[in-house]
Amino acid sequence: MTDRITIPHNRPPYTLPLARDEFKQALRSGHGRAVQHAASYGIDGLLDDVVEACVRNLAFDQQSEPGRADFMMRLIYAAEAEEAVTKRLANADLPDPSDQGQDHDQVHIAELLCDLAELDFGELGDRLRSHYQTLNSWCMESVAEYLIRLDGPTGLVVVASAFGRLIADTDPDAGDRWFLEEAASNIARRFDEDFGSGSTALILESAERSDESISHFTSAIAAYEAREAASSEQHAAERDRRMRPGPDIEQKIREAIEAFSNDRRKHSGSLIQFLGTKAPAEVLEKFCRELATERRFYVIVYTLALFRRRAMPFVDAAHIALLDHPRKRIRTAAYSALSRSDHPEIRKRAIDRLSPAEIMEGSLELLRANYRDGDTPTIMNALFVPDDPEERHSVCWSLLDIFEDTPGRDVLDPMLFVYEHTPCGVCRERAIKVLQREGVLPAWVTEEARHDAYEHTFDAFNADESEASEADAG
Repeated sequence: MTDRITIPHNRPPYTLPLARDEFKQALRSGHGRAVQHAASYGIDGLLDDVVEACVRNLAFDQQSEPGRADFMMRLIYAAEAEEAVTKRLANADLPDPSDQGQDHDQVHIAELLCDLAELDFGELGDRLRSHYQTLNSWCMESVAEYLIRLDGPTGLVVVASAFGRLIADTDPDAGDRWFLEEAASNIARRFDEDFGSGSTALILESAERSDESISHFTSAIAAYEAREAASSEQHAAERDRRMRPGPDIEQKIREAIEAFSNDRRKHSGSLIQFLGTKAPAEVLEKFCRELATERRFYVIVYTLALFRRRAMPFVDAAHIALLDHPRKRIRTAAYSALSRSDHPEIRKRAIDRLSPAEIMEGSLELLRANYRDGDTPTIMNALFVPDDPEERHSVCWSLLDIFEDTPGRDVLDPMLFVYEHTPCGVCRERAIKVLQREGVLPAWVTEEARHDAYEHTFDAFNADESEASEADAG
């Protein structure tokens, strides 16, 4: 753990030049200080770390946080290191195509290879073209746009041929085949959007005469479009039925709790949370009463999930007793479910349970609805910075739960803690927005955020410059 809990208000908590460990941490978290360092001091002695961040997408949440290619290109430009990085990437080990755990790395490095190839580093374009042939279907669809961006219609032919070979080797009735057909249609649609309606058909019509694989690609597009036309109304009706709880919502909740309890799935609470937001109060009151006598472990866990996004209609001693349950998962679910209820006993538990172990279970969340003026120093005195990124994320998420939705609270120190210590670019952006809303965003955060890896933060703090550039161009 680190001792850096309270972050300075009037100056950044770092100094340039960064030490190597600080630079590596900034590359991983996406803080703009990595680019600031590169602009002022270059990347001498740090090239290995930069190349690693080019080959691997270091974002904490690769699904929620878009790729880091733009961030790395800004850093490379700032350091004037395009040639040095290109030489290393020309021979670097690329992510293993057979490892699905590296799929987001594949998309990340593909975009970087494309960006650098467009700067006349042609050897990286060759690497992208050859590496594309080895990718799985998900990566092929995602990376196709970079190959097409680099090579235009020729790139489309390469993509169609590679995809066609995958389609030809897949059982026509397999679920994977349907995915490939949809992916082929998506690629064609995006190409037509960029190059004009009908461009895909025009280019591939002649190419498929000399490459049978391309005919599999075009047939897949036709099959997908025919299937969609026949089933779109049915799919829409089924989707509307699932998303409209209706009068049988109590039965739907019971069926979901029973199903999820029986197969022991650990992350199926989102549907129950959704149903909890839609259920009428009288239905939720039934489940509240049943919690007092329920003894089945998973039924308790998933019933509590009903109140993850909505306050319990009433709280009694039996509910609060779940905070002392011998099973950690029930305690954690109870912290979350009770966090939206303003109740004197819940507040007492919140203030009494601020040890690191209890905070990691979720006790800090109890202050979401039970925060009082003057609580911020108590919270800050209890905070700590776990070494594990998942645990840091959990602590920061709890702080956001307390301060994000309720204006007027003393947010400066806790939101600077989140800004500095969350491993997640999305949570960093959320903390910045809270600081902005309360009018306490420090100048040093504003300056660093102009270089942030998370694209929404970067865009927000560079909007004025972008608008000025567009005006000058006009």
